Amino acid sequence: HRQPTGNINYNGSLVARRRTRTLSPHAQVTYSADQGLRRYEVGSRWRINRDTQARAGVTHVVRFPQDVIFRTGLNQQLDRFAWGASFGASARGGLSVGATISSSFGYNPRTERWEPDSHSLTTAGAIVPRVFWDKTHDGVFDPEYDEPIDQARFIINNSRRRDYETDEQGLAVLPNMPSNDYVDVKLERRSLYDPFFVPTPEGHSVVPRPGSPTYIDFPVVMTGEIDGTVRIERQGELSPMPNIALELVDAEGEIAQEITSAFDGFYLFDFIEPGQYTVRIAPEQIERRNLDDPGEKEIEIGVDGTIVVGQDFELRRLPSD
Repeated sequence: HRQPTGNINYNGSLVARRRTRTLSPHAQVTYSADQGLRRYEVGSRWRINRDTQARAGVTHVVRFPQDVIFRTGLNQQLDRFAWGASFGASARGGLSVGATISSSFGYNPRTERWEPDSHSLTTAGAIVPRVFWDKTHDGVFDPEYDEPIDQARFIINNSRRRDYETDEQGLAVLPNMPSNDYVDVKLERRSLYDPFFVPTPEGHSVVPRPGSPTYIDFPVVMTGEIDGTVRIERQGELSPMPNIALELVDAEGEIAQEITSAFDGFYLFDFIEPGQYTVRIAPEQIERRNLDDPGEKEIEIGVDGTIVVGQDFELRRLPSD
C-alpha cells in the first residue's frame, strides 16, 4: 500500500492449514517489507460432535505495541437456533466476552406454521420430505386413509443421514442443502418399522433453491409374498424340480420378477407391490424341456400386504415324437 509519505510498502501473510476429522489447526505469519515480521498466530478448531465446535488461538504481536492475545470460543447448532460464546484476553490487560444467538423462520405450507431453524434459509436450500403408508396406492397423500410414518431416515447423495428423521406427521426438514445443484434423496428402507415396506419411488433428484423449501413425497406400500413348490412326475411319483424358471406377471402383462426354483423345488416371490398378478412357469422353459403347460395362477396382493403360500406346480413331460 502507499504510505502518506508517498512511499510504497509491501505487506504479506503466509498461512498453513490442515484439516482432519475432528481438528482443523492453522498457523499464520504476517510481515511487511519495512518492518519485517509483524505478528504470528497459531490456533485450531475442534469438532466435538456434528453440532458443536470449539476454537482456540494465540496471537503474538511482535511490533509495537507488543502484545500476546488469547482467544477461545464455542458454537453449537441446535434444531431451532444456533448460539455461540467467545472469550479473549491479552497480556496488556485487555478482556473481551461475547455471545451470539441466531435463527431463521420459514413458512411450512404442509403444517401451515411458521417454523424456526438454526440454518440460514436464505442462502442454502432445504428439502422437506414426507413419508407415508400409501393405503390407497395412488401415490398421493390422503389424510383420511393414508398413515404418516415416523422415524424414517434418508440417504442424501449416497450418504446416510441418521441425524434427520421424520416426525409423527411423517415430515422431516433436511437443511443446509447445496442450492442450485442436483441433490439425490433416497428413503433408507432399513429405517422403516416394517420390513415389508417399500418406497415408490425409491428416491428423488431435486434442485433446492435458496430461501424456498423443496417438498417431496415418499409413498410407501406394504408388499406381499407368493411361494410354492415345483414338482415333476417321474414314473408315477412327484419329485422336486429344481432350476425351473418362474415369472411374476403384472396386470399390464409386464414381467415384474423372474426367479428359479431351489434344489427342493421351492420358489419365493417377495416384496411384491399391491396389485393383480399372474404366476407361471416361463414359457421358454416349457418349450425347451418339452413340458405340458401346467397353467397360470391368478393372485391379488392387497394394500395391507398379502402372504400367499402353497402355489404349487406339477409338471409332466410330453411324449417324445
